[in-house]
Amino acid sequence: MCDGILVSGACGCAAPPAERFMLTAESGRVHLHSVVTRDVLEKQRATFEFEVNEDEVDGRWLKNGVEIQFSVEERFNYVTIRKIHRLTISETYRSDAGEYTFIAGKNRSTMNLRVNIPEAPQIIKHIEPQSVEAGKPVRFTVQVTGVPQPQVFWYKNSQALSPGFKCKFLRDGNEHTLLLIEVFPEDAAVYNCEAKNDYGTATSTAPLNVEVSEVVSPDSAAPVAPPVVLSPITDTSTPEGAAARFQCRVRGDDVKISWYHGDKEIKQSDFFRMSQFVDSCQLEISRVYSEDEGQYTCVVRNSAGTVSCSASLKLDGQGPAEPEQHVSTCLTSLKKHSVGQKPTFIQPIASSTVLHGEVARFHACVSGTPKPHISWFHNQQPIQPTKDVVFHFDDVTNTATLILVDAFPEHAGQYTCRAANSAGEAVCSATLTITREEERPSNKGREEESGVELSTNQELRGAFSDTEDVLDQGLVSAISSENIKPSFTKKLKLQSLVERDPAELKCKLVACPTPTILWFHNNKPIQKEHRRKVRTESKMHMHTTRLAIESIKEKDAGSYKVMAINSEGSAESTASLLVSLREEQSANYLSLARRSARAQESDDKVAEQRKDRKFRVDLRPPGKVQIKESGAYSLLQVNFSY
Repeated sequence: MCDGILVSGACGCAAPPAERFMLTAESGRVHLHSVVTRDVLEKQRATFEFEVNEDEVDGRWLKNGVEIQFSVEERFNYVTIRKIHRLTISETYRSDAGEYTFIAGKNRSTMNLRVNIPEAPQIIKHIEPQSVEAGKPVRFTVQVTGVPQPQVFWYKNSQALSPGFKCKFLRDGNEHTLLLIEVFPEDAAVYNCEAKNDYGTATSTAPLNVEVSEVVSPDSAAPVAPPVVLSPITDTSTPEGAAARFQCRVRGDDVKISWYHGDKEIKQSDFFRMSQFVDSCQLEISRVYSEDEGQYTCVVRNSAGTVSCSASLKLDGQGPAEPEQHVSTCLTSLKKHSVGQKPTFIQPIASSTVLHGEVARFHACVSGTPKPHISWFHNQQPIQPTKDVVFHFDDVTNTATLILVDAFPEHAGQYTCRAANSAGEAVCSATLTITREEERPSNKGREEESGVELSTNQELRGAFSDTEDVLDQGLVSAISSENIKPSFTKKLKLQSLVERDPAELKCKLVACPTPTILWFHNNKPIQKEHRRKVRTESKMHMHTTRLAIESIKEKDAGSYKVMAINSEGSAESTASLLVSLREEQSANYLSLARRSARAQESDDKVAEQRKDRKFRVDLRPPGKVQIKESGAYSLLQVNFSY
C-alpha cells in the first residue's frame, strides 16, 4: 500500500447529484483545504464516495472519530468498486448527523452530514388587508418557512395570478411579496397566498379595497356592463406530452370565468392551471395527451349576461424531438440575416417631477436588430430590480419601462436608459425631481388681505380635479402665474360602441406650465397612425386632449389612459372602451348599452354637482366677492363686482 495515495471524494443524497472535489498528497499525508458539508432530509438516502489512484486499497470509515461497525449498523453499507470507495446510509435519521472520515493508509478526508427534519410550510407573517387609492401601488407580503423550501402561488378570487407588467412576484429569503403596480376598482378582491411543499400546504388571505375619489349617487345604482369577449381563444395543436395554452381577453363588471372541456367543467389543479388578471384570462395544460383533445370553452358570466368562446385542441402527432429540427431551421434562417441594426430610441425617456412617496415611471420606445438588451442607471450607477424598483419590456411595442414604486428624495437625480445589441448601443437620459406638498408656495399673504376665507393653490387644484366646466376661461385667466400640478376637470368616460363606428375619447385639465400629454391603450403607448389621432388644444392654463378613432375595430376595445406631466407633477385618467361586433349586436343590447352610458353620464354629472358645494375658490380679481347658494343641488354661485 502506498502512503502517497491521491484521493478524490464526493457526498450526495437522494435528491441532488454527488459533487466531486480533489485532495492533494504532500509527504504521504492528504490535506483537505475546506471541510465539505452536505444536507439531507430525514429518511432520505445519503452517500459518501471517494476515489483513490490505486486498486485494492484498504479503507476505513469513522463517524465522529469512532470506526463504523458495518456488521452492526444495518443501514450503513460500504462498497469498494476498484478505485471507488462508497459509504451509503439507506435511510437517514437525526442521530446520523455528524463528521464522517475516510482513511486510506495515512491519508484521510472528512465530510460533515447535516440531517434536516422535513417541515410542512408555516406562515410566520400573514398578508394583511389593504385599502389604497385608485392608481396607487399595493403590496401583499407574507413570510413562509418549511423544509424543503416551499413554492409560493398567488390568487385573486381563487384565480391563479401570473407575473406581468402590472403584477410582480418578489422574494427576499423567506419573505414573498405580491406587488400590484397600479390598482383600480376592478382589482378590488380577496387575494390569497398558497405555500406548498411535499409535506403540506399553508395559506394566507386578505382583501383589497380600492378607494375611488368620484362620488357615486346614492339614489341610483351604477349599471352593470355585460360581459364582452374582446379576443377569443383560437384553435391550437401540440405534440403529445408538451404543454398547451388558451388565452382570451374579456370585459365586463364583476365577471366570473369558467373553463370547460366538452361539457365538463375544468377544476384548478397541477395539470390544469387557470389564471386571470385585469382583462386577460388563460388556461394552461401542463402536458397534453390523447384524452385531452377536443373542444375547450371559456364562459364569462355576470348579472347582466353570459358570453363564451370555443376552440379545439389537437395532437399534431410529432414527438418531442421535432422542436430540435425546428430550432435548427430557425438558426439557418437567422444566419441569412447577419446584418444588424444599431439600437435607436424612437421615444426617449422624459424628465418628470413626482410627489414624495408617489410612483415614478420612465418609458422609452427603442428599435434595433437583434432585440436590444436594456440597462438602467441612476446617477451613472447600475440599477438592480428589487421589490421597489421594477423593470419591464413590452415585446409588442418595444417599450422599456422603469418603475419606482415609492419615490423618495434619495431616488432623485439623473436616470439613463441604455440599449445595446451586437450592432451597437444607444443611450438617453432624463431627470427625476421629488417634491413634498409643504414645499409648494401658499397664498397666506393674500388671504390675510381679505375677510373671505380662500383656499391655497393646492386646494384649488384639488377642486379642479373634481369639477367639470365649473370655471370658465374668464375665471381661469385670473389665476396667478404660479405653477400648477396637472388636475383633470373632465375625465375620460366609459363608452360602449359597435365596430366601424367612430369614437372620440376626450378629457380636460388645468396645468401650468403646459404639460406633456401621453395616451395609452392597455398600458401600451399609442403610436402615431392614420386611424388613431391625438389632438391637444391649450388656452391659458386649460388644456383639452382628444383621441379620435375613425372606424373602431374589435382590437380597439380595452382600457385607455391619458397621462399629463409637467414640472409640478402628474395626473392620470382611465376609462374603458367596449366594442361589440355589428353582426352579433341585437337591438335590445344596443338599447341597453346606450341606456347604461346615458345613466352613467347622468350619475357622473349629479355626483360632481353635489361635490361642487364643498369647493373653495382660490381666485381674487379686484373688487368685492359675493358668494351665495343657489340651484337644485346647492351649487355655489360666485359673483364678482368691479
